[in-house]
Amino acid sequence: MIAEYQGNDLTTVSTKPLLGSIELIGDDDELIELHLDAETAEDLISALVRFFNLGVPVS
Repeated sequence: MIAEYQGNDLTTVSTKPLLGSIELIGDDDELIELHLDAETAEDLISALVRFFNLGVPVS
């Protein structure tokens, strides 16, 4: 399955503990809810930064 982020806002469920979700859209236009906690969000940010850095030229 392929899912795409459409730029929808993050939904915060709780701040203590930090919990929330992001909506993704699947192949068949199905809604996929990515649940996040603080640790998962940190892992996702780390992976996205590594991905972004692949396209940044080194000076």
